[in-house]
Amino acid sequence: MFCEAVARLLVRDHSDIATVERAVSRREGRVYIDFMQNRREQTVVPPYVVRPVEAASVSMPWSGTSWKRISAWRTSPC
Repeated sequence: MFCEAVARLLVRDHSDIATVERAVSRREGRVYIDFMQNRREQTVVPPYVVRPVEAASVSMPWSGTSWKRISAWRTSPC
């Protein structure tokens, strides 16, 4: 898998800051490179991505303080 090869090369060259280790306890402060979410039929959506549907919603980080602003928006189909 291409993404796995790129992730492993990144970790090989920058093992002080990056890892492909899934267990949080074994990461030791390094950034987790999750190549397993980059394949067909995965449902993880990164922040601020428009969904491929009519009148698309947008994936975005959530905070409770944002609700008043978000609920005030009025959307219409494109």
